[in-house]
Amino acid sequence: MEEENRILRILSNPTRFKILKRLIKSPDYTTNLSKKLYIESSIITKALKKIEKEGLVSTFRDKKLKYYKIKDKFLLDKLKESITKVQ
Repeated sequence: MEEENRILRILSNPTRFKILKRLIKSPDYTTNLSKKLYIESSIITKALKKIEKEGLVSTFRDKKLKYYKIKDKFLLDKLKESITKVQ
C-alpha cells in the first residue's frame, strides 16, 4: 500500500504524470521528452530528477545522451495500473 501511495503522489504532478506515461512506452531522453510533451526541458529535467530520486526510473547512456527508463518490470506494471486508476 505504501508503494502505491508513493507512486500516486508522483503521478499527482501533471508533468511527472506525462513523463512517466511516455516512459512506459519506451526509454527516452530529456530533449526528446521536451519536444514530444511540449514542455520546457528545464521543467522536464527537474521532474525527472524527482522521479529518479523516488526510485521510479533509472538511467543509461547511449553515446552522449542520458536516457531514462522505468526501473523494473514490477514497477512498470504498478505504474500502468496506477495510471489507469488516475485516468
